[in-house]
Amino acid sequence: MTTSSSYVSSMRRESIKNFFDASPIARLLRSDLAPFIVDFLHRTFKEGESIALGQNDLRSRLSAYQDELHETMPDVFVGAPERYLTQWCDSLWLQRFLESTSLEPQFQ
Repeated sequence: MTTSSSYVSSMRRESIKNFFDASPIARLLRSDLAPFIVDFLHRTFKEGESIALGQNDLRSRLSAYQDELHETMPDVFVGAPERYLTQWCDSLWLQRFLESTSLEPQFQ
């Protein structure tokens, strides 16, 4: 391997590493709860054909999802729904915003 191809390979590795460190999607996929988070978000937004949901509705759906999971996996997703929603917004997996027509936060 020549020095220039080694340099390019090193730059490519660094670029890929930076992507995995900075990308919200890559962080999600590395999460221990990724299968459950992706399943919940897919069910709620994609299958539910919703672009955005109000906080109360989303919290209620997450609570129901947790109850469903706890029937077979009681040790998974044991925190309060609000905790997860806040965490997911902080991780950029969800976006929280206020609409001018609503008093409650919306999520998408």
